[in-house]
Amino acid sequence: MKKILNDIAKNTAGMTKKDKMQYIMTYYWYHILGICAAIGLILFIIIHFGFADRRIEFSCAIVNQEIDTDRDEKVAMLAQKKFSDKEKVIVDSNYQFKYRGEKQEGINTSLFEKFFIKWGQGEISAVIADKDFLEYCVSSGGKFYSIDDFDVKGLDIYNEKKVSGIKLSSTGLTDYIDDKDNELILAFPADGAEKKECQKFIDFVQERG
Repeated sequence: MKKILNDIAKNTAGMTKKDKMQYIMTYYWYHILGICAAIGLILFIIIHFGFADRRIEFSCAIVNQEIDTDRDEKVAMLAQKKFSDKEKVIVDSNYQFKYRGEKQEGINTSLFEKFFIKWGQGEISAVIADKDFLEYCVSSGGKFYSIDDFDVKGLDIYNEKKVSGIKLSSTGLTDYIDDKDNELILAFPADGAEKKECQKFIDFVQERG
Protein backbone atom coordinates (compact mmCIF):
# COMPACT_ATOMS: atom_id res chain seq x y z
CA MET A 1 0.00 0.00 0.00
CA LYS A 2 2.85 2.39 0.91
CA LYS A 3 4.59 1.65 -2.42
CA ILE A 4 1.36 2.34 -4.36
CA LEU A 5 0.86 5.66 -2.59
CA ASN A 6 4.47 6.63 -3.27
CA ASP A 7 4.09 5.71 -6.97
CA ILE A 8 0.91 7.77 -7.24
CA ALA A 9 2.55 10.76 -5.57
CA LYS A 10 5.56 10.50 -7.89
CA ASN A 11 3.59 10.01 -11.11
CA THR A 12 1.04 12.73 -10.39
CA ALA A 13 3.47 15.39 -9.25
CA GLY A 14 2.48 18.71 -10.78
CA MET A 15 -0.97 17.54 -11.87
CA THR A 16 -4.20 19.31 -10.95
CA LYS A 17 -6.58 17.60 -8.55
CA LYS A 18 -8.86 16.70 -11.44
CA ASP A 19 -6.00 15.17 -13.43
CA LYS A 20 -4.77 13.26 -10.37
CA MET A 21 -8.23 11.73 -9.82
CA GLN A 22 -8.49 10.79 -13.49
CA TYR A 23 -5.01 9.20 -13.36
CA ILE A 24 -5.83 7.21 -10.22
CA MET A 25 -9.17 5.96 -11.60
CA THR A 26 -7.50 4.97 -14.88
CA TYR A 27 -4.50 3.05 -13.54
CA TYR A 28 -5.49 2.05 -10.02
CA TRP A 29 -9.24 1.29 -10.23
CA TYR A 30 -8.66 -2.42 -9.61
CA HIS A 31 -6.66 -1.61 -6.47
CA ILE A 32 -9.51 0.58 -5.23
CA LEU A 33 -12.04 -2.16 -6.00
CA GLY A 34 -9.96 -4.72 -4.11
CA ILE A 35 -9.65 -2.44 -1.08
CA CYS A 36 -13.42 -1.79 -1.05
CA ALA A 37 -14.11 -5.53 -1.31
CA ALA A 38 -11.73 -6.23 1.59
CA ILE A 39 -13.36 -3.55 3.75
CA GLY A 40 -16.80 -4.91 2.88
CA LEU A 41 -15.76 -8.44 3.85
CA ILE A 42 -14.35 -7.23 7.17
CA LEU A 43 -17.55 -5.32 7.96
CA PHE A 44 -19.66 -8.35 7.03
CA ILE A 45 -17.64 -10.60 9.36
CA ILE A 46 -17.89 -8.08 12.21
CA ILE A 47 -21.65 -7.62 11.81
CA HIS A 48 -22.43 -11.29 11.15
CA PHE A 49 -20.41 -12.77 14.00
CA GLY A 50 -20.26 -9.82 16.37
CA PHE A 51 -23.98 -9.02 16.32
CA ALA A 52 -25.51 -12.40 15.41
CA ASP A 53 -28.76 -13.21 17.20
CA ARG A 54 -28.75 -9.79 18.84
CA ARG A 55 -32.32 -9.10 17.70
CA ILE A 56 -34.51 -12.15 17.10
CA GLU A 57 -37.94 -11.26 15.75
CA PHE A 58 -41.03 -13.33 16.53
CA SER A 59 -43.72 -12.37 14.02
CA CYS A 60 -47.37 -13.30 14.44
CA ALA A 61 -49.59 -12.76 11.38
CA ILE A 62 -53.35 -12.28 11.86
CA VAL A 63 -55.00 -13.24 8.58
CA ASN A 64 -58.29 -11.89 7.18
CA GLN A 65 -59.38 -10.28 10.43
CA GLU A 66 -59.93 -6.64 11.35
CA ILE A 67 -56.83 -4.52 10.74
CA ASP A 68 -56.04 -2.72 13.98
CA THR A 69 -52.47 -1.48 14.47
CA ASP A 70 -53.15 -0.21 17.98
CA ARG A 71 -54.46 -3.63 19.01
CA ASP A 72 -51.52 -5.36 17.32
CA GLU A 73 -48.99 -3.20 19.17
CA LYS A 74 -50.72 -3.82 22.50
CA VAL A 75 -50.72 -7.61 22.03
CA ALA A 76 -47.07 -7.50 20.91
CA MET A 77 -46.15 -5.44 23.99
CA LEU A 78 -47.88 -7.94 26.30
CA ALA A 79 -46.22 -10.91 24.59
CA GLN A 80 -42.84 -9.18 24.74
CA LYS A 81 -42.73 -9.83 28.50
CA LYS A 82 -42.11 -13.52 27.76
CA PHE A 83 -39.15 -12.74 25.52
CA SER A 84 -35.73 -11.29 26.34
CA ASP A 85 -34.70 -7.71 25.69
CA LYS A 86 -32.73 -8.93 22.66
CA GLU A 87 -35.86 -10.24 21.03
CA LYS A 88 -38.64 -8.34 19.36
CA VAL A 89 -42.25 -9.47 19.02
CA ILE A 90 -44.26 -8.27 16.04
CA VAL A 91 -48.01 -8.74 15.64
CA ASP A 92 -49.38 -7.70 12.24
CA SER A 93 -53.00 -7.85 11.08
CA ASN A 94 -52.31 -6.23 7.70
CA TYR A 95 -52.96 -9.51 5.91
CA GLN A 96 -56.32 -9.35 4.19
CA PHE A 97 -56.43 -11.08 0.82
CA LYS A 98 -58.37 -13.48 -1.31
CA TYR A 99 -57.40 -17.07 -2.03
CA ARG A 100 -58.90 -20.04 -3.90
CA GLY A 101 -60.38 -17.60 -6.38
CA GLU A 102 -62.50 -15.81 -3.80
CA LYS A 103 -63.53 -12.29 -4.80
CA GLN A 104 -63.60 -9.74 -2.03
CA GLU A 105 -64.08 -6.03 -2.55
CA GLY A 106 -61.31 -3.67 -1.44
CA ILE A 107 -58.77 -6.42 -0.80
CA ASN A 108 -55.12 -5.79 -1.70
CA THR A 109 -54.09 -8.92 -3.58
CA SER A 110 -50.39 -8.04 -3.27
CA LEU A 111 -50.62 -8.92 0.43
CA PHE A 112 -51.12 -12.56 -0.60
CA GLU A 113 -47.64 -12.60 -2.12
CA LYS A 114 -46.25 -10.69 0.86
CA PHE A 115 -47.54 -13.31 3.28
CA PHE A 116 -46.23 -16.35 1.42
CA ILE A 117 -42.89 -14.73 0.57
CA LYS A 118 -42.40 -14.06 4.29
CA TRP A 119 -43.52 -17.62 5.05
CA GLY A 120 -40.99 -19.02 2.55
CA GLN A 121 -38.21 -16.94 4.11
CA GLY A 122 -39.07 -18.16 7.60
CA GLU A 123 -40.28 -14.72 8.70
CA ILE A 124 -43.74 -15.88 9.86
CA SER A 125 -43.43 -17.37 13.35
CA ALA A 126 -47.13 -17.79 14.13
CA VAL A 127 -50.42 -17.49 12.25
CA ILE A 128 -53.86 -16.69 13.61
CA ALA A 129 -56.48 -17.59 11.01
CA ASP A 130 -59.55 -19.72 10.44
CA LYS A 131 -59.03 -23.42 9.77
CA ASP A 132 -60.03 -23.08 6.11
CA PHE A 133 -57.10 -20.75 5.39
CA LEU A 134 -54.69 -22.91 7.39
CA GLU A 135 -55.79 -25.95 5.39
CA TYR A 136 -55.14 -23.93 2.25
CA CYS A 137 -51.60 -23.26 3.50
CA VAL A 138 -51.10 -27.01 3.91
CA SER A 139 -52.46 -27.70 0.43
CA SER A 140 -49.95 -25.17 -0.90
CA GLY A 141 -47.04 -27.02 0.68
CA GLY A 142 -46.90 -25.34 4.07
CA LYS A 143 -46.18 -27.30 7.24
CA PHE A 144 -46.94 -26.57 10.86
CA TYR A 145 -45.21 -27.71 14.02
CA SER A 146 -47.18 -30.40 15.81
CA ILE A 147 -48.84 -28.76 18.78
CA ASP A 148 -48.19 -32.01 20.68
CA ASP A 149 -44.52 -30.97 20.86
CA PHE A 150 -45.40 -28.05 23.15
CA ASP A 151 -46.64 -27.52 26.68
CA VAL A 152 -50.21 -26.34 26.10
CA LYS A 153 -51.76 -27.22 29.44
CA GLY A 154 -55.14 -25.55 29.88
CA LEU A 155 -55.58 -24.75 26.20
CA ASP A 156 -57.81 -26.48 23.65
CA ILE A 157 -55.84 -27.93 20.75
CA TYR A 158 -56.82 -28.40 17.12
CA ASN A 159 -55.43 -31.32 15.10
CA GLU A 160 -57.14 -31.91 11.76
CA LYS A 161 -56.00 -32.26 8.13
CA LYS A 162 -52.34 -31.60 9.02
CA VAL A 163 -53.27 -28.33 10.73
CA SER A 164 -52.02 -28.43 14.30
CA GLY A 165 -52.59 -25.53 16.65
CA ILE A 166 -54.45 -23.94 19.53
CA LYS A 167 -58.09 -22.85 19.48
CA LEU A 168 -58.00 -19.14 20.08
CA SER A 169 -61.29 -19.34 21.99
CA SER A 170 -59.42 -21.06 24.86
CA THR A 171 -57.09 -18.07 25.24
CA GLY A 172 -57.62 -14.52 26.42
CA LEU A 173 -56.63 -13.24 22.99
CA THR A 174 -60.32 -13.20 22.12
CA ASP A 175 -60.43 -10.03 24.23
CA TYR A 176 -58.51 -8.45 21.35
CA ILE A 177 -59.29 -10.59 18.30
CA ASP A 178 -62.87 -11.44 17.27
CA ASP A 179 -63.38 -15.21 17.30
CA LYS A 180 -67.17 -15.27 17.07
CA ASP A 181 -67.96 -15.71 13.37
CA ASN A 182 -65.20 -18.21 12.50
CA GLU A 183 -63.24 -20.28 14.96
CA LEU A 184 -59.66 -19.07 14.80
CA ILE A 185 -56.58 -21.22 15.27
CA LEU A 186 -53.12 -20.20 16.44
CA ALA A 187 -50.57 -22.31 14.55
CA PHE A 188 -46.80 -22.22 14.11
CA PRO A 189 -45.22 -22.68 10.65
CA ALA A 190 -42.40 -25.24 10.77
CA ASP A 191 -40.26 -22.91 8.64
CA GLY A 192 -40.60 -20.06 11.14
CA ALA A 193 -39.21 -19.53 14.64
CA GLU A 194 -37.52 -22.24 16.68
CA LYS A 195 -39.75 -24.29 18.95
CA LYS A 196 -38.37 -22.64 22.09
CA GLU A 197 -39.47 -19.24 20.73
CA CYS A 198 -42.92 -20.59 19.87
CA GLN A 199 -43.23 -21.96 23.41
CA LYS A 200 -42.65 -18.47 24.79
CA PHE A 201 -45.62 -17.21 22.78
CA ILE A 202 -47.70 -20.17 23.95
CA ASP A 203 -46.74 -19.35 27.55
CA PHE A 204 -48.05 -15.86 26.86
CA VAL A 205 -51.45 -17.01 25.54
CA GLN A 206 -51.72 -19.49 28.43
CA GLU A 207 -51.50 -16.63 30.89
CA ARG A 208 -54.10 -14.68 28.91
CA GLY A 209 -56.49 -17.66 29.02
